[in-house]
Amino acid sequence: MSLEGHPGFLGLTSRGVVLIHADWPAYPLEHGWEIAVISLGSFPPGTDFKRVDDIDQCSLLLAEGYGDYRDPFDERAFHVAIWHEDLLEACDLGLVEGVERLTHRQYETRKREELRTRILRDIERRGGEAPPGDILESLYAEIDGQRVSLGLPSIDDYDDGEDDTTPYRPWLGIDGLGVVRLTTQGWNRLDELWADALDIPQSARSRVDPLVQSGLYDSALRELGVLIESRVRELASSQLHGSKLIDLFIRRLADSNRFHNAGLKILRSELRTAFKFVRNEFAHNVVDLPRPRAYALLGRMSHVLMEVEGIGAELHPR
Repeated sequence: MSLEGHPGFLGLTSRGVVLIHADWPAYPLEHGWEIAVISLGSFPPGTDFKRVDDIDQCSLLLAEGYGDYRDPFDERAFHVAIWHEDLLEACDLGLVEGVERLTHRQYETRKREELRTRILRDIERRGGEAPPGDILESLYAEIDGQRVSLGLPSIDDYDDGEDDTTPYRPWLGIDGLGVVRLTTQGWNRLDELWADALDIPQSARSRVDPLVQSGLYDSALRELGVLIESRVRELASSQLHGSKLIDLFIRRLADSNRFHNAGLKILRSELRTAFKFVRNEFAHNVVDLPRPRAYALLGRMSHVLMEVEGIGAELHPR
């Protein structure tokens, strides 16, 4: 498989070309604590996020309360992926709660405990009986019909943070409650981030600017939602609506072989959360929004519209 063909190939980011060694339903938008705040803030206040996987110093988080699926990786659920360092920096700034800094040894110890628990629960669910001793010592892979033991390195082989001769890199831990969420300060900072980034696309200004200037923020958001969905419907050559339209749109883009997998999953995540938590709310309701929150939502929806228009320009260059 080529580098570009790997499911977790992110392409060129602000940290260079990046690949995550996992086939996830979502991938990080970029690097930076701001991205951590924006990713968690794509959901309603109070949303809890549970870590379901972790690799390459990046965590895949499941947004709880939006569907009950047996498989935590089910693409119908809602996920975000965030780099460890970005969550930790956001926590240091008081914007995120539920995470803590660990040494590599502490991280590996917790990871193995979680793995033991999952394996034992699975054995119990299937009505089986666990082998004696440490269940992790019984792990194996089957290669060419032969069982090959997956012996794990000694826990003492991992850095405990006490060696001052090498740079210390913290590892992400989830606190006792097992969930991550934005703080009130985080929500306030999110509003500032989106308001500062507000840039209504030229294609939408004649329809949206008069509404914003009149303080009709909910109408402006409704208009942006219609513009996004109309453009997606046009590019997908479909009359579908909502989530079915998004899924078809992403499939059509994948079939074009012009976009890599991770980029499409990032786009899918942005569209799904924008539709479910912004477009749907304002499509059928009159909502009196305070200016800071309105500008934040306008900034977010404008960003999504620009992403869709960028896809259109790539598919149909002039």
